[in-house]
Amino acid sequence: MRRTIGLILAILLSSCALYQTRQDKLQEAVFHFYEGVRWGRLEDVLSRIHPDAKEHFLEMHREFGREIQVTNCEVVNSKVDLDNKKAEVGIKITWYRTGEMVVRDTILLQHWEEIKAHWFMVAEEYRSGTPF
Repeated sequence: MRRTIGLILAILLSSCALYQTRQDKLQEAVFHFYEGVRWGRLEDVLSRIHPDAKEHFLEMHREFGREIQVTNCEVVNSKVDLDNKKAEVGIKITWYRTGEMVVRDTILLQHWEEIKAHWFMVAEEYRSGTPF
């Protein structure tokens, strides 16, 4: 009897955890994405970008790690729709140009989608602040 109750509890808890895990995976993907941006680890960043969005991302961030140094990345808002496997994430990037040493902020809106149990950034757009 105890074994049956334990099995039922394990099944119920795992089904609840599955729903949380999808959002946790999104948070983890966004975290690793921006840790990669901040520290110049391009492989961490590109692995989380959908192939259709890579060219645009590389063009938009072409000076990162050379002329532009990122000092901080912060999620400022997010809207998650787990049923449709989509999310919008607002990101504030604090950065400076190496020749100027003036700290600037840029707000971007990223669109993320869950594809085959993995979250990918599929589009990114400038919202406010200083363009790169």
